[in-house]
Amino acid sequence: MQCCLRAWGGAWFLFLCAVVSLGPAPPCEAKATSLLRLTFHREVVNLEGFAGRLTPFPPEGLKNGPVAEGDLWFGSILRRLPDDDPTSREHDAFFAVQFQGLSPVRAWCDTNLDGDLSNDALIPLSVFPGKKPARSFLSDLRWTASRSGKKFQVDRLVRVILEFPDSTMAPRSYRTQDVYGMLGKVDVEGVPRLALLFDGNHDGIYGRGGSDGVFLDLDGDRHFNIDIMSPDFAPFALPVSLGRTRYDVIGVDETGSEVDLRAAGPSTPIPPPSVGQPVHEFPYVDTTGRHWALADLRGRAVVVYFWSSWCGGCNRHANALRELYERYKDSGVEILGVSYDTNRKEMDRFRKEHRHVWPTSFSGGYASDDPTGRAFREDGSGMFYLIGSDGRLVAKTSAIDELELHLSKLVTTGPSIRSER
Repeated sequence: MQCCLRAWGGAWFLFLCAVVSLGPAPPCEAKATSLLRLTFHREVVNLEGFAGRLTPFPPEGLKNGPVAEGDLWFGSILRRLPDDDPTSREHDAFFAVQFQGLSPVRAWCDTNLDGDLSNDALIPLSVFPGKKPARSFLSDLRWTASRSGKKFQVDRLVRVILEFPDSTMAPRSYRTQDVYGMLGKVDVEGVPRLALLFDGNHDGIYGRGGSDGVFLDLDGDRHFNIDIMSPDFAPFALPVSLGRTRYDVIGVDETGSEVDLRAAGPSTPIPPPSVGQPVHEFPYVDTTGRHWALADLRGRAVVVYFWSSWCGGCNRHANALRELYERYKDSGVEILGVSYDTNRKEMDRFRKEHRHVWPTSFSGGYASDDPTGRAFREDGSGMFYLIGSDGRLVAKTSAIDELELHLSKLVTTGPSIRSER
């Protein structure tokens, strides 16, 4: 069975899809009343993890191309080491494809991960089934990764799928699949549900962070909707909700074979904001350690701003946003920033450079691991959520002009906004 095709943002867009085995999976074990151990095993899942475009130019970091002539195009398989930045591509595995007209006919992949395609053997292409013709090849990648002084052997079998372009001028696209994944079963309110571990940062090791977590087949249709902001995904960086119970993650085996949870109380899911509806309380702690509650800001208009220093839109409207804040702050408008930066120094530099003085939060990881981002189900930078003085969501937009238009209406014709700060 195949999951829905979804996209999620960040430094790039990822398209994910899973085909899961219908064979048996081991159930979880209850270690004690408040402790739960989930067990997983390696299984064929064909989890699609990246979609991109081939380039006719050798990528930065490639020492040599393949020993071949003709119409060569290049791509890479997303791969990271545990200490890599979430946006890093420096440890990708390169590959090259030779086209004959519109057809891919040959491929080479840097399976020894030395950054050199001239010493890699030719890889045969296979027909890939689907609505549109495609070709594919398999690449067996093995490397040693280290975390906390321990070394782990990582073994990834990756399928690269090469699309046929519509014309010689059309983009040449590809996508990748991890053939194997970690499957298990999780007991949710007394009902066993299929579970799929997710290696969010593609480093081959599971842990509490890096968008690693578990997808749950909550409706029992054996169909995974792979979207890291969906209710079906539980990142290990945050408490995990299984039905009406919330669990803290107390241990994740680096190989993904076991995940240990401890019951922490009742689960209270927060529905994401919807235009025209009241916005529920959400977790927010700024960089000074101050906790903010939406109830304490009632009577003011609040802009929740998801941003990052590397976001193009955030850079373009940085000065305009500061001017907008200066214009409306005396009318009681507050901005709560949520930084998706992974580097605290870069975040601080950006704020100082553009004189952004409103509070901001910083978790330093992936969007799915950020408590506020998770509550809003927002994985993109440069997004504004405008909450009116009555606590209802007025608008969600990435356009600074649209934000100002809504703000001007709230201040001049909307409910009164307190100016106390």
